[in-house]
Amino acid sequence: NEALPPCIKKVLLGVEKGSRNFAITMLLTTFLSRARLGKIDPNAKIDNEKEIAILKKEVLPIIIEAGERCKPSLFEDQPYEKKNIIYHLGFGFNEDLNLKNFGQSKWYMTPNCSKIKLQAPDLCIEDDLCREVKNPLSYYFKKLKMLKKSPGSPSG
Repeated sequence: NEALPPCIKKVLLGVEKGSRNFAITMLLTTFLSRARLGKIDPNAKIDNEKEIAILKKEVLPIIIEAGERCKPSLFEDQPYEKKNIIYHLGFGFNEDLNLKNFGQSKWYMTPNCSKIKLQAPDLCIEDDLCREVKNPLSYYFKKLKMLKKSPGSPSG
């Protein structure tokens, strides 16, 4: 997707040992879930089966694939990290996503750019739009608007 920020594109390709946990669990998990569900409010809730289905069928497979692309695979030497992903989505330390478990942990916000630079500087590849925003989610939604307005786009 051309609206994705450079750091997210890099994580999707797989990252090296050292920034894997932060890249997959803290950054990609929170970014993809909130971007796909359009919930940028820190107090937002996942409150219906349709949202659970989107997370299960669309978001989690992308996160797992990115984790597998890491060198070495994130889940090969840290299989518990799959539960950590579910934890960061707000479903506690469970194997599966279901509505009754939502709220057992906090649904984390996507880390802001300054935290990414601090925790995993190798993920930060600034472009012009990065300099205008403070968070990958802001980048994504701003870029989506720009793409919709640009000539030649389906709605532009």
